[in-house]
Amino acid sequence: MKTPKDLLNLSRFHLERFTLGGPMRRVLLVAVAIGLTALTGGLAVRAVDPTLDELSKALWWSFLRITDSGYLGNDEGIAKRFISMTMTIMGLVMFVGMVVAIMTQWLNTTLRTLERGLTPVTLTGHIVILGWTNRTVGIIEELARGSERTRSFLRRRHARRLRVVVLVDEVGPEHVQELKHRLGELWDRDLVILRSGTPLKLDHLERVNYLKAAAVVLPGPDEQRTASVADTYTIKTILSLAQAARQAIDAEQLAREDVPLIVAEIFDSRKIQLARSAYPGQVEILASDLVTASLITQEVRHRGLSVVYGELLSQEGNEFYARSYPQLAGAPFHTLHHSFPRAIPVGVIRARGRSHMALINPPAAYCLGEDDSLVFIAEELEHTALDADHIADDEAPPMHALAHEVKGRHRRILVMGWNHKVPSLIQEFDTATEDTHELHILSRVPVAQRERHIEAHELRASRVSVHHHEGDYTLLTDLRRVKPETFEDIVFLSVDWMESDEESDARTIIGMVMVRDHLQSVRPAPPRMPELLIELQDEDNAALIPHRDVEILINPVIESHMLAQITVRNESRAIFDAVVGPHGPDIVFRDAGAYEIVDTENTFAALQREGRSRGEIVLGVRLGDDATIEHDRVVLNPGPESLWTLRAHDDLIVFLPSDARAIEHYRSPTPAAP
Repeated sequence: MKTPKDLLNLSRFHLERFTLGGPMRRVLLVAVAIGLTALTGGLAVRAVDPTLDELSKALWWSFLRITDSGYLGNDEGIAKRFISMTMTIMGLVMFVGMVVAIMTQWLNTTLRTLERGLTPVTLTGHIVILGWTNRTVGIIEELARGSERTRSFLRRRHARRLRVVVLVDEVGPEHVQELKHRLGELWDRDLVILRSGTPLKLDHLERVNYLKAAAVVLPGPDEQRTASVADTYTIKTILSLAQAARQAIDAEQLAREDVPLIVAEIFDSRKIQLARSAYPGQVEILASDLVTASLITQEVRHRGLSVVYGELLSQEGNEFYARSYPQLAGAPFHTLHHSFPRAIPVGVIRARGRSHMALINPPAAYCLGEDDSLVFIAEELEHTALDADHIADDEAPPMHALAHEVKGRHRRILVMGWNHKVPSLIQEFDTATEDTHELHILSRVPVAQRERHIEAHELRASRVSVHHHEGDYTLLTDLRRVKPETFEDIVFLSVDWMESDEESDARTIIGMVMVRDHLQSVRPAPPRMPELLIELQDEDNAALIPHRDVEILINPVIESHMLAQITVRNESRAIFDAVVGPHGPDIVFRDAGAYEIVDTENTFAALQREGRSRGEIVLGVRLGDDATIEHDRVVLNPGPESLWTLRAHDDLIVFLPSDARAIEHYRSPTPAAP
């Protein structure tokens, strides 16, 4: 037999289950309470007021007092007024208190549910970004700038405006705040839609309407994941996208490639083919280890190139464009510069199956094929318009050598720190056929672990020697042991074993400050101070480096720019591969004396002609620190009629010719791997 306590607990339990069933059950509970209160008040007033002899009249009297306090003045007698006042107070408690509280709670719950981003979107032709990383906002910012690339992309997808849907693990107000802060005047609440979920679950992919999207972007996870873990997650995500496509689309549609384009970032370039084969549609892969290794190598060999690449790989100033001109088929490439007065033709590109191949600065005898499109450097797509009055009317200049031979050098480079990009960095240094390099690596990572990592990449470096040092570059004793003052260049790599980007950058900056202090304390002072290059993960931390002579490479910024450009013009990936890939032509600073043009006034068109006569494409000029000409220090594509009087300390910015491997790769009839 149940005790009174058991019955009380049982009633509480059933009341709990009933009220937690939703707002409608709570409203029903309040309605029952109001009904019981009205019945109690009706019976009480009927007992003291003989005029309310019918129960229905008494109940109506009680209900009116519960719902409207204005009836209090109509009652006479102490008992009746007491009952009326009690009913009115109960009504205020139940109507104003309980009902309003229930509705407010329901509204707040509904808003919180909507803010969590669980409602599926119904957009088409939008761009989906899977994941919130240190690249996500940069990609959105690049897309939101509204360049001609983005507008052309939207026209091809029959979309009226740009819409970006981001799938985040758990949407929170901090994401919206970061978007507002970073985008500034570009911020538009209708531009970016946030949804909660993981791309590894099919129902979460349905929230972003993945199959109706124009493109899906997979930015690489934050650097604090190891390259292997990060790439495993990316490839697994691509497999999830492929599975979702197979379940929703029949085989005939898949054969027509009626699935969105995927643009993904891979940390280990050895996994590119695996990532491509995991998806039935078109996949464009950005190998960040190759990009970073190429940029570091170029900057070490040619100090100051970070400014040039910073402009060409973003939407600030000049950038790369591709455009088709069938009427130019058969024309020699190096006779076309007059045909484009506001742009510089730098190469050719052609489709290969689902992908593209690009060749920058082709050989002097190269003639455009029917399938070739031109690659330009220009400020806007409109600047690549063909000048019909000057179509291939300029004969190629006779070829002759530089005024003085550019000899190879032996460089001693100190690398501070260790990450997964080191093997690619070693391989990239080895591609500099005229130079030899001696790399000394100081890191807390055990030497045996580093050697196993390098061996796993099966490197065949013949022009690079690697020397390992185990230690902490933030400790002065370990720093002195490697003698930083004896090196030409010191490169600080962003470590990938720290907990966050902030900690990684903090360690890098502290190490840089310690090295500078050590170099300034060395006696006697070295004849030439080493050049410093540091790799950061957060662009806000660049402001913490007060020394202007320190070159800074911010990977997430560059890679987010590149991912955005590949998304709206997927052939950009082939151009980037050709420019910063292992076999692409170098961008170098060629001193004016090598062209025998010192202290003579020349138009930029004349400088370009001089460059072509040596197999090089002149992109711009770099003025020395004591230049007297009022121009920016680095000027790309200044216009053919601009006048320049270059001094001995000034340089030309040029593209070297492509090597034989790049030419053979471009001409090979074998299509690129899908």
